[in-house]
Amino acid sequence: MAKVLDSLPDAVTLHDLDGKIIWANKATLKMSGLGGNKVIGKLPTIFADKKDFAMMQDVLKNLGDKLKKVNISNFEIHNLKGEYSSVNVSLVGDDGGNPKYVVAVARDVTRLKLLQKKEQEIALAKAQASIERKRVQEAEKEKKYIQKKAASLERARNQYQQEAKALRRLTQVLVRREKSVIDQIREYGKLNKELKEVLKKKPSG
Repeated sequence: MAKVLDSLPDAVTLHDLDGKIIWANKATLKMSGLGGNKVIGKLPTIFADKKDFAMMQDVLKNLGDKLKKVNISNFEIHNLKGEYSSVNVSLVGDDGGNPKYVVAVARDVTRLKLLQKKEQEIALAKAQASIERKRVQEAEKEKKYIQKKAASLERARNQYQQEAKALRRLTQVLVRREKSVIDQIREYGKLNKELKEVLKKKPSG
């Protein structure tokens, strides 16, 4: 059985009910980077980095009693190499069904985590690209609206200039006509005055 377990790519450890390691396969030593003499008799907290140390301690607290109720426990940790391990813990009983050992199987899921992270980054990049496209579309719509408004204002300005030009021409015509009327009135006054003078000089009867 030990040879079979040693051939597995997953790290397999056998623990007593207090959590101390009784046996570990070769993959455990490879995954942890620790030698066999540093593993046997130790608690599995030696595999966890500082971030997951407290979590591992909590898992180990009353481990036997917890597994009696659930019989299996799953969690993830960062190992000492900074890699991700998915750990499956289960209880092994004796012939009478009484709990005797705890078996832990840890699988290196670093590649899976990296792929998931990459997928999240790609999804985030797509979401950001979608937001950027919408922003560009909105900006383009705003630009077209401004251009349309500017064209409308330009047409109104041109029409105003044309009307102002026509009004100036009309004003000039009216000014000339007013001057002509004034000149005619003056001429009439002059003629009327001359007529009166002539009538005064004409002998009566």
